[in-house]
Amino acid sequence: MNFLTKTINSTIGSLTGSSIPYDLGQRVVNGVCSDSLEPNSVWNVYEATSRKEPRVRVTVFEFDLKNPRASKYVLFARNAFMKLKSLSLLPGILNIVDFIENDSFLYIISERVKPLGSVLRMGSSDSMSQYELLLLGIYQVTEALKYLNKEGSSIHGSLSKNSIFVNEAGEWKLGGFELVVNIQDPDTEILSRAFDLPTYLSTIHPPELNEQRLDYISSASLVQLLKLDAYDLGVFIYSVFNSEVQNLDPTKLNKPSKLPRSLASHVKKLLHISPSVRYSVEEFLNAGMQSCFNLPLISVSKHVSELRLKSTAEKLEIFNSLDELEQLPDGFFEYKILPELISTFQSLSTNQDSQQSALLLLILKRVDQLDKRTFQHQVKPLVLRAFELPDRAIRITLLSSLPTIIDYFAPYEIQDKIFPNLVQGFNDTNSSIREATLKSVLSIADRVSVRQLNNDILKYMAKLQNDSTPEIRTNTIICLSKIATYMTPSSRAAVLATAYSKALKDPFVPSRVSSLLAFENSIEYFTPDVCCSKVLSAIAPALLDKSSKVRIEAQRVFDLYFSKINEAANHLPLDSEETVNLESQNSENILSRLNTLSLSSMKLKNTQSLLSGLGSNAHSGSTVSLTMKQENPSSESLNADRSLKNFSTANVEDGWNEMDSDWDSTSDYQSKSLLPHLEASQKLQESKQLKAAHQLIKDIPQTPKRPLKLQPKSKLKLDLLDDDVDGWANEW
Repeated sequence: MNFLTKTINSTIGSLTGSSIPYDLGQRVVNGVCSDSLEPNSVWNVYEATSRKEPRVRVTVFEFDLKNPRASKYVLFARNAFMKLKSLSLLPGILNIVDFIENDSFLYIISERVKPLGSVLRMGSSDSMSQYELLLLGIYQVTEALKYLNKEGSSIHGSLSKNSIFVNEAGEWKLGGFELVVNIQDPDTEILSRAFDLPTYLSTIHPPELNEQRLDYISSASLVQLLKLDAYDLGVFIYSVFNSEVQNLDPTKLNKPSKLPRSLASHVKKLLHISPSVRYSVEEFLNAGMQSCFNLPLISVSKHVSELRLKSTAEKLEIFNSLDELEQLPDGFFEYKILPELISTFQSLSTNQDSQQSALLLLILKRVDQLDKRTFQHQVKPLVLRAFELPDRAIRITLLSSLPTIIDYFAPYEIQDKIFPNLVQGFNDTNSSIREATLKSVLSIADRVSVRQLNNDILKYMAKLQNDSTPEIRTNTIICLSKIATYMTPSSRAAVLATAYSKALKDPFVPSRVSSLLAFENSIEYFTPDVCCSKVLSAIAPALLDKSSKVRIEAQRVFDLYFSKINEAANHLPLDSEETVNLESQNSENILSRLNTLSLSSMKLKNTQSLLSGLGSNAHSGSTVSLTMKQENPSSESLNADRSLKNFSTANVEDGWNEMDSDWDSTSDYQSKSLLPHLEASQKLQESKQLKAAHQLIKDIPQTPKRPLKLQPKSKLKLDLLDDDVDGWANEW
């Protein structure tokens, strides 16, 4: 049973092409072996991929030898199979990867290509750049046909849009070798059956061939035979610029129609009725190089095809010429230029004469023209390696291109491979590197980890706010305001307020203006409380800034925040009527007490200050007593000292203590009814104290006045005598 299953699968595989090491995909051309009612080729053409290397994309031309409908086309298929084997190495010919033949099928495996007709429909345009792309394609076909005629000593015999294919590099390649014969020994059997080919009857051919058929081929010279392809080339060019016309009219070929003026006169000579007057393909190519083919795009294309023979300096000159081109064919850069750029970059060991950085810039400038798959496998490894190189020119190139290439990298690649190398630029001594590194933060802020953003990047930005270059300080604030949305919410407001406030003190005017704009852009991150406590106090000094521009911006931003505060205040609840009345009553009580006590408090304070001269504390009284005892140890002195001491401690000191206790007591200030009694009590106490003081002074015995003597052992070094007491009495 297993044997039968394997046999059936093998048979089906041989019929569907699965016996070859390629997986067939979409069919792009319907051949004579298909179910199409109007086949336009001998071959069924498929997109395919290699089983051994899935990334290798190819095109498979398949011919079924066992199909009854294909029997009359076997001769053409085998002719093409054999001719491509011998002629495919010529420039401009379809690039063949492999040939496979078995009992049932013929396979021609080429580079991945598309039929020209489908490409023209996709790129139909009347713009000048489109004309140049068409001229480039015509130049490539003309050059391939010239090599086939001259170096290959062959004629194509069936040149048309159906025999031209476009590869992934956008190059037009010559195929359709079913009628190719050697001009030295033309195969008359093939040529005699030319009208059996699909679409051959719908194509316009040279008039001499239509009239004489095989007789002309057998009698014509080599030059005349080659001019058969020249006429077909003229028809082909006309059809390219009039791709919307399905069936060409031979009578209208001499009319310029949509042909460019520089090309029309040459095409007219290609289509001349007389073979002797008609251009050969080589003559047309030479004439066109002086006129219609004299274009920068064609010049670059020629040089690129010769890159492997050029030195590094010459390659760089060719690569730099790409900047002069408005448009390149689809895929031309990706498949034709990029491999050479990468190969040249990797061949250089250092960035001598900035060659590596120039190559890297050319690669990164056109990443938008690359397929994502191509970037992943070819460009990404190169970029990651370049970030590790300690060269400033390369680092500047990478940082300036980061916004355009960052989407091609996964977050883990940015965090683990790019970020550690990128942040080293913050500490670079070159200001351009620091500034470029700062700007690159905008591209990676949403892709780095929380720790990398809120710890590492903010730490470096805080340092850059003190940078000696004012432009870097300004850009730091701008960058900070743009990445604020990715910062940790718990610390964001504090960080922004601190950084913006510091920038408002920067002597560089643009830095202060940027800070105000940053405050404006970050208003959503500040709560109303923070707006009141931190933001307005930071912006307010800028209202009187020396720069009028700063003042204008400060006023606008200040009003913006003030409006936010007012709006928040309007949403706060109103106090109840009972609370309002109670607070009003308390306020009135406080004001009333202050107005009533102001004069009496002042008077009492003055009285206390006078009494203090008589010894308002125990220490003063004891000092006087000690001094007098040393000078006159009589009983009278002792009595006087005792009397003065008693007065000082009993009367005066007790009175200040009572006043202090009254000031500190809040209950007395709560009642208006106690105020009159308090005043009367204070006045009575003041009068008693004054009388007692005068009486004590009179009772003190008078002693002779003595001069002041220094007391070596006395701490105060001062002797207070009776006349001093009289002096404080007279002053009182």
